[in-house]
Amino acid sequence: MWPQWETRRGRWEERLCEEWIVQDRLLKNYAADIPICPCMLEQAIADRGRFLPDQNCDKDGKVVNCYLHEGAKHCVRSSMPTQSGAGQQCCYDVHGYLMMTADQKWGGRPSRAHDFGQLPWNEANKVPSLSHYLHDVAPFFPCCTWQHEQSWWCMTYRFERRPSQNCVGYQPPGVAGVFGDPHFYTFDGVQYTFNGKGEYVLVRANTDRHKLDVQGRFEQPSNNVYGDAIRATILTAVAAKDNQSSTVEIRLRPRDAQWRYKLDVFVDQHRIFFDRFPQKVQTFPGLTVYTPTDIQNQSHVIAMFESGAGVEVIENAGHLTARVYLPMTFLNQTRGLFGNWSGLVDDDFALPDGSMGPQSNINNFDAMHRQFGIHWAVDNTENDNRGVSLFYQESGKTSSNYADKNFYPEMSSDPYTIIANNVSLKAESVESFCGDSYQCKYDYSVTLNREFGGWAKYYQGQFLTIKENHLKSIISCGALMTPIHGRKSNFRYTPGTEVQFDCDPEFILVGDRKRVCKANGEWNTPTAGDDRRTETEWYNWNPSKTTRCIEEGEHESVASGITAAIILGIIVVIIIIVCIVVAMFQRSKNQYDTEDRVRDQTEPRISKRRSSDQTALPFIPTPQGRKNSRDGVKIHSQPVRPIKKEDIQLVTSAPPTKLTKYDSPPRNRSPPFLPQKAQQLTQPMNPSENDTSSSEGSLNKPAPQVPVDSGIRGRQDPIGQSRSRKPLQVYDGVYYTGEPLPNRPIVEFLVEEEEEDRRPSSRISSSSLDSEYAPALPTNPPPSKSQQPKVMEYGEDEPYISPSITV
Repeated sequence: MWPQWETRRGRWEERLCEEWIVQDRLLKNYAADIPICPCMLEQAIADRGRFLPDQNCDKDGKVVNCYLHEGAKHCVRSSMPTQSGAGQQCCYDVHGYLMMTADQKWGGRPSRAHDFGQLPWNEANKVPSLSHYLHDVAPFFPCCTWQHEQSWWCMTYRFERRPSQNCVGYQPPGVAGVFGDPHFYTFDGVQYTFNGKGEYVLVRANTDRHKLDVQGRFEQPSNNVYGDAIRATILTAVAAKDNQSSTVEIRLRPRDAQWRYKLDVFVDQHRIFFDRFPQKVQTFPGLTVYTPTDIQNQSHVIAMFESGAGVEVIENAGHLTARVYLPMTFLNQTRGLFGNWSGLVDDDFALPDGSMGPQSNINNFDAMHRQFGIHWAVDNTENDNRGVSLFYQESGKTSSNYADKNFYPEMSSDPYTIIANNVSLKAESVESFCGDSYQCKYDYSVTLNREFGGWAKYYQGQFLTIKENHLKSIISCGALMTPIHGRKSNFRYTPGTEVQFDCDPEFILVGDRKRVCKANGEWNTPTAGDDRRTETEWYNWNPSKTTRCIEEGEHESVASGITAAIILGIIVVIIIIVCIVVAMFQRSKNQYDTEDRVRDQTEPRISKRRSSDQTALPFIPTPQGRKNSRDGVKIHSQPVRPIKKEDIQLVTSAPPTKLTKYDSPPRNRSPPFLPQKAQQLTQPMNPSENDTSSSEGSLNKPAPQVPVDSGIRGRQDPIGQSRSRKPLQVYDGVYYTGEPLPNRPIVEFLVEEEEEDRRPSSRISSSSLDSEYAPALPTNPPPSKSQQPKVMEYGEDEPYISPSITV
């Protein structure tokens, strides 16, 4: 029947959950101003101003199974709803750690509607119990109870609509207390004794943000066993009011009227009772008053206010103690007998007018009584600094009926001084019983009653335990999500905690298997696969997803895909490198091809101008290892005769280390000296033209006057179509670089335009002047001072010049 129902109707629980999720998403946000959960169970119990036990999961109440929070030991709720009517819920496991929905579906959940509702109870989300059940309790059944914990609907409920808030950022409240005859502990931890008689201000805050008044009534106890008056006072009543809230008074009942109730509670001057279970928690405008579930005689009452302040009153055998809990928003805003809560002890004893009371003699009971405590007395007259009495006066009584400014208590704390010699109690017995507690010694010695000293010591130890242990700050690393289809070794989050992850069968863990909470409140940086239990777990590592559990098939496919991607990336890199190398090679090749093409286009034009000259001269090669196109020189010649080996060696000698540079124009400098072999190479092939007399005569002829710029500048580009050619003259022993010589090879200089101004037309290497030819060379007069050559190192501003003899 069930499969047929699903086929026809579908899964009705999923449909119900989906409808609720759609509707809840349309409502406004509610979780912005709810209080943060305490980290530990002790903190949640001790925070009497903001949290009270959840009646559906109370370790001291009737409901201890916590059917909506399996595995929880105790749950607490926020004492007052927010402005929007929302509330907070915090649940704790058997170890006292906060349970969160990030770990399991049974964790504590915030509420859109507070269980107590909100006055005036005539708006949506503010009806007591019904609104809470409709918006927060009922959707849990179709979304999580009737479905798997890791279903989509339950995951949406846990992580989106009702997620637990971790305790990161939780600040425990400050606490101050009074007990015994009476002894005070301020918010900053200063302890002193003040035995005033009457009504006094314990805490007063009168600022723009907070207006709080907490007052105490102190009365003289009955006579001791010997019938003598006790020179001390005890706390008998506490009254409190916060801003516009109702006024609550918690009063000690007379000893002969404590057979049923130990305390009387008045709210706005009306007596209330908490003896039945539905009445354990009662709400009033701006006020929530409750008694613990296990208290049946109304001896323990807690009052909570909207500001987060709480007042706790406990009675035991007629001995009263009161504690006040304040959140951090009251910091440096309090005055009264509980001092100024600022973290400094120097300003605790401020007087109502703002001046400072005793500072260095707080152990002097007389100074504390006269200079500080007595100034905080209140009466029925309004005072801006002290306020007005909040106590309910019955039978026509006023504050003056309890006040006695002339009362002078016992001012010593030494049992040997207090205890008279004519009593049976000995000071040694008091010292042995009380130990180091001077409060116990004082109460025991003044009243001569061991019970007073014992309760004073008990309340003192209880207060110190709450202040130093239960309300101490705890560092939390926050929530650490449990992997889907996985589990965690524990749900702790305090420093030093080590959490290990594991997956269900047929699932593989991806990510870090272990996380550790560090002392600075952060989880250690996740590292993929520290233990290497899986070979490819690092493939899927992603810090935003933390540790995950994936199916085996998905793991293998993802691992294969990532491996293929890595290989493909390597191949792409190799292809890019090869393409770059090929492009560089092709660019170099194109550069050489361009140079060769320019040379091939230039040679036919220059050879055409030489077609009339039929004399064959030897070809003078360029220096070894250098190309004509690189040297900027091209040598064109007609058909040559065979060249002797020694001639080739002569013209291809090594380049010199120094070169000669002339400062004067080419036409004005002296002719260079040529060796004989070089002169032989320059002789024409025709014997008739190689006549010695004609050569010698031509050497003595004066050089023709050629303009200075008739050299390289007077000639057009080597590939130009025209050039003015002068008539050929007989060689006269002088090299003229600006015009061709008859029957001599023509030297063309391919010079860049910007280099033509500084390059000489022709040069003769000094290394080619061999010493064996020096005597046969003609001698010329030394050049003038303006023609002195300038010797420069090779490689400065001049380009490389061939060491061969160019003609």
